[in-house]
Amino acid sequence: MKGKSTKAQSQSRGVLAEWLMRDILRAKARTEDEKFSPLEDYFSIDDDAMMTAKPVGIKMPCVTDEGIRYQIQWIPLYMLCPCRFFKVESLSLELNAYLEQGDRDDTTAVAPQVTLSKKAHWWSNNTPVKMSLHFSESSGQTISIECDEPMPAAPSPETD
Repeated sequence: MKGKSTKAQSQSRGVLAEWLMRDILRAKARTEDEKFSPLEDYFSIDDDAMMTAKPVGIKMPCVTDEGIRYQIQWIPLYMLCPCRFFKVESLSLELNAYLEQGDRDDTTAVAPQVTLSKKAHWWSNNTPVKMSLHFSESSGQTISIECDEPMPAAPSPETD
């Protein structure tokens, strides 16, 4: 079932950048078996989400005589987002994000919050959301969020 769809406005560029970077930070947390890092450590939300040179750890395959090993490579954020420096006429992305669910007293929060929990707790308390992102110079930024029907939360085998 397709749930809700929203359009981003110009003041919500920070929220858009949060969603785009969520999967990268999720991969970083998985490889290092650590808590999710605050997004503000990687780029400034207050400054229209200008990308900084702060590094993100990405698990990269390394082929050796003994086989394939994985090592963490630290890559600056701006290298992962070349569209910040080049003209993009049209770009479409589809990715799975994980938006925090929970009892929140603060109903004024606009942006989804990053969960600072370990992986098992993360999977049991958050719902995967399929997001379609489209950027176009003519139409501006558009974000479509499609919520599938809720499924029973179960840890993914790849995160254990």
